Amino acid sequence: MIRFLLSAFVFCSFTLFGRQPGESAGIPMQEINRVSNADLKLEFPRFIFTHTQSKIIVSFENPKNAKLLANNRELHFIVNGEDRALQFDAQGKATLIYVFRDNNEFNILFEDAVFRFTLPVLSIWIPITPLLLLMLFLPLYILKIRKKKSVPSDSSKSAAIVEEAS
Repeated sequence: MIRFLLSAFVFCSFTLFGRQPGESAGIPMQEINRVSNADLKLEFPRFIFTHTQSKIIVSFENPKNAKLLANNRELHFIVNGEDRALQFDAQGKATLIYVFRDNNEFNILFEDAVFRFTLPVLSIWIPITPLLLLMLFLPLYILKIRKKKSVPSDSSKSAAIVEEAS
C-alpha cells in the first residue's frame, strides 16, 4: 500500500509540476519571427571596381533582433549562390567583403529577405589607365626637356658670335 501511495505521489508531482516540451525553467519560450526585407538594410560603396574587394555593410534595423541574439550574432547568408557566415556587432552591423568579377549582379538571401541588385560596376582599367599613361609619358617629357637644355638654340649662337666680334 505504501508503495502504491508513493508511486501515485511521484506520478502526480511529475504531471503537475512538469514542463511542457520546449519550455525553459521559468522563462516562457518566445516565437522568433522570420527575417524579412524590412528587417535588413544594405549599404554599398560609392564606387565598385571589378576584381577588387568591395565592402558591403549588412545591418539589422533592430540591433536586438531575436534571431540575431539567438544565434550569437552569427548568421549565414547566401550571396550569389555561396554560403557566407556574417558576424554582427552590438549595433547589428556586419561587413561583407565581395569581389565582382565578370558581372554586376548581386543577390543576397536570408530566410524571407531577398535582395537583387544590378550595380554599376566600373572596370578596374578606368583608374589604372591614366596612371600608366602618366608613368609612360612623364619620363619621355623629362628626357625631352633635358635634351632641349643641352643643345643651344640658334639665337644664342648668333648672340655669342656678336659678342665675340665686338
